Amino acid sequence: MANQIPEEALAAIEDAVRRHPNGVSAPEILRALSAPIPSRTLQYRLKHLVTLHRLVMDGEGRWAKYRMPDSAIDAATRNDTNEPVMPLSEAGTAIRDYVRQALRARKPVGYDRKFLDRYRPNGVEAARAPLPPGRFGQLQSVSAAQLSLTPVGSSSSASRRSEGRREAMRASHRS
Repeated sequence: MANQIPEEALAAIEDAVRRHPNGVSAPEILRALSAPIPSRTLQYRLKHLVTLHRLVMDGEGRWAKYRMPDSAIDAATRNDTNEPVMPLSEAGTAIRDYVRQALRARKPVGYDRKFLDRYRPNGVEAARAPLPPGRFGQLQSVSAAQLSLTPVGSSSSASRRSEGRREAMRASHRS
């Protein structure tokens, strides 16, 4: 009958691997463990953890790197207590949760080649195209309100440049 591997020993190896999200080699894991073990024992335990899908092995032989599976990283991220507490809207929460999913769990998306071909950096057409009717005026009024709150001593030339840009945008939307 084979000897059972103590769960504490496996957890210590997982903790050492968890500290290296991009993967870590067996010699690096050995150095990270608090209690020294023979390298052959570590190899056996790493193989056991990979078989149980508690670790993922990338590469082979001496070039093998071990990392946590994506699902384990996601769970650790969700349970991270060091994350700053910031109120999020429902949409923000949904986006955060979606981005935290494992890559394999996310829906792949493509892109519209025609949109990319039409795009011109800093072009008026690119700025105007995605705005629904009436939205430009709303954004313009918000911008004007924020300019009135400009702190004393701020550059007047920056203010003139902003006014010039706004005037150019108004002219392009009238045509």
